[in-house]
Amino acid sequence: MPSIGYKVKFLSAQTRLDICQTNCAINPEKWIFEAKGDRKLKLLKIMLTNHCSFDCKYCFNPSAKTKLSFTPEELASVFMYLNRRKVVSGLFLSSGMGSNEEATMERMLETVEILRKNYFFTGYIHLKVLPGSERDQVERAVQLANRVSINIEAPSKSRLAELSSCKDYSYDILRRRKWISKAIRNWNNHHNNKKSTTTQMVVGAGSETDLEILKAMKKSYSLYGLQRVYYSGFMPLKGTPLEHKHPENKQRVINLYRVDRLYKVYGFDLKEISSIVDEEGNLPRNDPKKVLAEKFLNNVDINSASLEEILRIPDIGPQKAKKILELRKGSKIGVKELKRIGVHVKKVAPYIDIKEQTTLDDFLRR
Repeated sequence: MPSIGYKVKFLSAQTRLDICQTNCAINPEKWIFEAKGDRKLKLLKIMLTNHCSFDCKYCFNPSAKTKLSFTPEELASVFMYLNRRKVVSGLFLSSGMGSNEEATMERMLETVEILRKNYFFTGYIHLKVLPGSERDQVERAVQLANRVSINIEAPSKSRLAELSSCKDYSYDILRRRKWISKAIRNWNNHHNNKKSTTTQMVVGAGSETDLEILKAMKKSYSLYGLQRVYYSGFMPLKGTPLEHKHPENKQRVINLYRVDRLYKVYGFDLKEISSIVDEEGNLPRNDPKKVLAEKFLNNVDINSASLEEILRIPDIGPQKAKKILELRKGSKIGVKELKRIGVHVKKVAPYIDIKEQTTLDDFLRR
């Protein structure tokens, strides 16, 4: 019988396809993921079981020769052992489907219930909802976890069908995503400890275009109130039907994240973003914000422009834009002031207009 330590190592390694936070890096000695989002977390990122009756073509679990599982009591005990020694501060729990998704989801919920009720753990838990879960299970997940998510994997029903014959996009995925969003809204309307939800798409395993992904992204934010959409670049895994397919270009994934931020944080409209995709529906490989600026942005008067206009300037994000607004309350802003708040003047020069134009020209000639 495999030891607990071996199961921790094995079932943690099986979560490599799931993204947990803004930045997530594995510590190979402890199999702990260090997540850097709004706060730093050391997550035990692990599966309850790698047994799976589904047939996702990019995933190794259905064909894996080694099948391991935790009982809820085992996994809760392992987590608390690591937590008490300050090795981990939070849990990211996912799972294969097992032979029955509802039964597997029940064991995942039991694990979290043991942590909350028996061990009185009040820290961060991210719980994956499995396709096929019941509505009451989704509602319990929201009550127990800080973040609840279900991966949509693909931007549409037809694209998901390219990757799996078992998952029904409308029934298995979208219906449960609606349940999650409604349960979180209800919770957040009545409690101070706010819950959140995310999703993830696999990029490049199928033949989806960037435009299809962006349309699915917009629906995720506007219809379901998601906090984040994550994009996982396809990597071929030995023993899977797609093991000979080329890995997805990293730049494509980077630019999807960039455009996601342009939409969600900077206020760009999807119609405007869509204007820079090519005939095949894909984004340029250059920085999308810069491409949009070159196409649409006239010289912005840094001393009179609105926050929305300033945010459209390449190399200026929300923090720098707010600093610009704050600085110009007292006096006109010039090159020195921009440099002082960390603006790369040479990068923004083609897009801005300031009254010290002679000074700016002199600066650029250096």
